Amino acid sequence: MKRVILLVDGLNDLPQAALQGRTPLEVACTPALDRIAQHGRVGVVAHPPVWSDARFEFLYVNGLGLPPQRRFPPAGPLAAQCSRLDVSPNDQVYCASFVSIWEDELADPDAGGLSPRERGLLLNDLRSELTDLGARLVPGIDDELFLVLDDAGPHAPPTLSPHFALGESLINVVPQGPASKQLLDVMDCSMRFLADHDVNRVRSDLGENPAHLLWPWGGGVPIAEADGAEENDRAVIGSNALFLGVGQYLGWRAMRAERASDPQVSWKALLAKLDLALLQGDVAAVHSPELLRVAVMGTLEDRVASLESLDLHLVQPILERLEKHVDHRLLVLSTVGVQSEQRLLIPEAVPFAATGTDLEGVRGYPFHESAARSSDLKPKDAAELFEFFLGHKAPVFETYRRLTQSEDWRSSEAEAEG
Repeated sequence: MKRVILLVDGLNDLPQAALQGRTPLEVACTPALDRIAQHGRVGVVAHPPVWSDARFEFLYVNGLGLPPQRRFPPAGPLAAQCSRLDVSPNDQVYCASFVSIWEDELADPDAGGLSPRERGLLLNDLRSELTDLGARLVPGIDDELFLVLDDAGPHAPPTLSPHFALGESLINVVPQGPASKQLLDVMDCSMRFLADHDVNRVRSDLGENPAHLLWPWGGGVPIAEADGAEENDRAVIGSNALFLGVGQYLGWRAMRAERASDPQVSWKALLAKLDLALLQGDVAAVHSPELLRVAVMGTLEDRVASLESLDLHLVQPILERLEKHVDHRLLVLSTVGVQSEQRLLIPEAVPFAATGTDLEGVRGYPFHESAARSSDLKPKDAAELFEFFLGHKAPVFETYRRLTQSEDWRSSEAEAEG
C-alpha cells in the first residue's frame, strides 16, 4: 500500500470577523480537500504539551508521528546537518533570519520576503562585520542562512524562532543570561550595520519591510551524522532544511525539492520528488511551508487564494497520483495554525483529513476547522493519529530510541537555563 502524508504549515485559522465569523479555510473553494474529507475521515489532533517550549522543530517531530522530547536536538544543528555545513564539534550553530522591527517589537519574521539578490547583498556585506566577533554567516543549500559561533562551546542560550517571537517586545524575547553575550553582540552589530544599508533604503522607498536585524534561533552544537538514516521505504520530501533535518534524524530518507519564489513551481518540484519516492518506497511525507508566510504577513484575500492554489496545484495532483495505485491512503495534516488577525501562531488542535481505498467516509464532512472539531475522531496525539493512518505505530529508529532512553543526553538549552 502506498501512503502519503501531506504536512502543511499554517493550514488552519480562527474565525475572522472580516469573513463573517468564518475561517479562510471555510471560505476557500477547495474541492480536493473536501473530497478527501467527504470520502474519508476528518478530525483534530492536539499539539503536544511541549508547545510551551516554542521550538519550531517540535512541530515537525509531531507531524511525523512521534512525541517530541526536550532532549531532542535544536533546530540549528538539525537544519545544518541536512545542509552539510562545515562546522567543528565545539561550534554553536543557529538558524538565522533577517527580521523587521516596528516600535521595538518583532513585526515580520521574514523581513518582507527578501529576494535572493537582496539576501545575497546583505549576507556578503554583513559577513565581514561579524568576523571580529568570532561569528560566521553561512548560507545553506537553498535560501537557508546559518550563524556559526566558532568554538563557543556546548552551552547555547535559549532562543526563539522569529515566528514564536512575532508581536513580542524585543526585550522579552532576545537571549538572556551570561551565555548570551556573544549572541547579543552579533545581533547588536547587525542592527547597527543594517540601519543604513542600501538594500534597506530601497526597500523603505518602495514601502517594503526592511531587514532591521539578524535573528539567530535554535542554537546548539553540531550533531553527528544521523544513524537513523538507514535505507528504508519512508521518505521526507521538502525544501525546508529543518523539516528534512528532523525527518533524517528520525530515520526517514531526506529528499530535497528545489524551492522557488512562485509556490506553484515549488509544488511541481515536490510532486516530481514524490513520484520518485513512490517508486522507491511505500510511505512519503511531503512538506509545504508556503501558506505560513501568507498567513502571517498576507491579507485575508491572499490567504484564501493561497489555500485554493494549494488545493488545485498540490493536493489534487497527489490524489491523482495515489489513485493510480490499487491500495493507497492519503493524510493531510496542518502542522500549526495561525490567527490571521493578530498574525500569531496558535496552540489550537490542528485539523486533519484522511482518505484511501480502505477508509470509508462516515458523515461526509467538508474539510475545515469546525467540521474537523465536530468529528468524533480525535486522537490524543500525533502518535495515535499515525497508528490509525499507517495501521501501526510510527517508526522509531535507533537515534530517537537512544534519545528517549538515554540519561546522559545534554540539551544545550537546558544547560544554558541551568
